[in-house]
Amino acid sequence: MTVAAPVGPAPSCDTEQGAAVARKTIITLVDDLDGSEAVTTVTFGLDGRNYEIDLSDSNEAALRDVLAPYVDGARKLATRGRASRRSK
Repeated sequence: MTVAAPVGPAPSCDTEQGAAVARKTIITLVDDLDGSEAVTTVTFGLDGRNYEIDLSDSNEAALRDVLAPYVDGARKLATRGRASRRSK
């Protein structure tokens, strides 16, 4: 995914020899596994640590497929980072 973001002051405020100058920064996500173009950033946690990885469509699908049985068998936490309490 490529994202364009303005950088610096507005073009009308930035001048070079009297002419307005515009700047554009382009950010391209790169798949952290294979170097292809990434389309999304996936955030996940394990053992109390949070992780973030940029992935292409196919690598995101592969990650979700691998994790699906574990997610299905897991308990969702009521509050992020804290285990839910069960009554005895």
